[in-house]
Amino acid sequence: METRNVNIDNRAWGSEIHIANNEEKKYCGKLLGLREGYRCSIHRHKKDESLYLAKGIVYFEMGEDPENLDSQIIYPGKVIDVFDKIWHRFSGLENSIFVEVSTPDEESERYQGKLGGKIPDFENWRNKILSENGR
Repeated sequence: METRNVNIDNRAWGSEIHIANNEEKKYCGKLLGLREGYRCSIHRHKKDESLYLAKGIVYFEMGEDPENLDSQIIYPGKVIDVFDKIWHRFSGLENSIFVEVSTPDEESERYQGKLGGKIPDFENWRNKILSENGR
C-alpha cells in the first residue's frame, strides 16, 4: 500500500487540491477552496465536471455565451454539472469548498473580458445578489 502527496495550486480566488488526474482511466478529482469575496475567471474546459458544494454559499454563472450567463445561488449539499465547453464562473458569497469529479483535467480557456480575483465592493454586490434571489 502506498500513499502520495497531493498537488496544491494556489489561485487568487482560493486553491485547488488535486487528488487524482488519471488520463488512462479517465477520471479526475479535486477539492476547490473558494474565498469569500473572490471569484474565478469566466472559463471553460474540454471536460465534463460535477461540482458538489460541501461548505459555504456560492454564486454560480454558466452558459454558452460568456456575455450572457445564467446564474444561481448554490447551497451546501447541491451538485451542479458543467459539460464540455460551457462557460462558467463561481463567486464566493462565503468561504466555500467544492468537491469536483470530472473527466481528466485539461487546460482552461479564459474569457479575457471577465477575469477573476477580488470582487469589487463585495458587501454591496453580495447584498444585491442575495436580495435578487429572495434572501
